[in-house]
Amino acid sequence: MFRQVARSLSNSSKSLGGRSWKDMQTTNTPQFWKKVINANEVNARFVGDDMIEEPALKESGKVDFTMPLLGKEKTYTSPRKTYTEITGIEVEYEPIPKIQAFQKRILKVLEDMPEDYIYRTTVTEMINEQAELVDRLSGDLDALEDALGEQVEMYLRSLKRELRCARNLAEDQPWGDLFAPAPADQWKWPI
Repeated sequence: MFRQVARSLSNSSKSLGGRSWKDMQTTNTPQFWKKVINANEVNARFVGDDMIEEPALKESGKVDFTMPLLGKEKTYTSPRKTYTEITGIEVEYEPIPKIQAFQKRILKVLEDMPEDYIYRTTVTEMINEQAELVDRLSGDLDALEDALGEQVEMYLRSLKRELRCARNLAEDQPWGDLFAPAPADQWKWPI
């Protein structure tokens, strides 16, 4: 906010006669805004009109703090990223439980298919390998993304699509008998 105010003051001074930054600080600027402009944003905060300077915080990747919540302690950590670089995809802050839930749902749908059905065997192997990766790397989401080869948000989307596909196959039962006899030359090409 302080930068925006300083920038707007700077831009307005440039548009009004080309006054310099120093001129703007010494003339026609309220004392409070002079404090804001000159304050170091990292270690200053304002209480009313008074500026309180605090020592700068160490820059660590994650800041953990606990809050009492109905007699229980819950630890909150700062998010590891603020955007996904993919338009329309929001950051998942707790992706591991969702991933595990989708994997369990997919495996449950696959149980309704015949054991020798190729889709069931392939997807079961794939989900089991990925579940092992998720269990092993659930503490480090960046390493999990590297192991999966995509962002966890996109992996969740692919799990949703796989679940939809498995449900459609279970409903259509393509492994069953044909409702009409197949033509004798159906695989002959060219006709």
